[in-house]
Amino acid sequence: MTIRTISPVDGSVYAERTAATAAQIDQTLQRATEASISENMAFTINANDFKSDTYKGSAKIFIDSQDEPLLFDSITLCVKDNPIWTLLVLTLGLTAGRFIRIYNSQDLQNFYQLMDRINSLKRRAQAVKMPATDLEKIEAQVRSSNYDLPATKTKLAEIESKIYFLEHPAPVASLKTEIREITNGL
Repeated sequence: MTIRTISPVDGSVYAERTAATAAQIDQTLQRATEASISENMAFTINANDFKSDTYKGSAKIFIDSQDEPLLFDSITLCVKDNPIWTLLVLTLGLTAGRFIRIYNSQDLQNFYQLMDRINSLKRRAQAVKMPATDLEKIEAQVRSSNYDLPATKTKLAEIESKIYFLEHPAPVASLKTEIREITNGL
């Protein structure tokens, strides 16, 4: 399969490439997952090897769990007085980037979204004097990471609909009146 990008200006083919296969996509996702899980980073730096100058190039970072190194292209280091500070800042930047990637995972985003929704439903349940025992059970499962995301969302939707009917009793009362009128006419 070929993917083509068509220019909106003149309709010509702007870019064209072969689409990745399912196996290639799976392999890339597996490598990305393994890279984000890696915890140890080790650097060997000799401060005497760097003189005051501008260094341009690329860096390869080898990770134990990967076959291929991570490649950073177009790195520029401007070393003025003490190169160790420049390298320290570069190392801290790479480390911070790694932590941001770990803490920005989809599982963590799902956790925070579920906890926000659970807390919101707890407040609403308390306002209508509904016991929050089901919500507390779900919260315990989410906190222990022992939950199925679609099933948990479905349970929360069911609880939310119960709370909604307790918050808005008027339609139910009018429905009871209509049922009485119909049954009285029979």
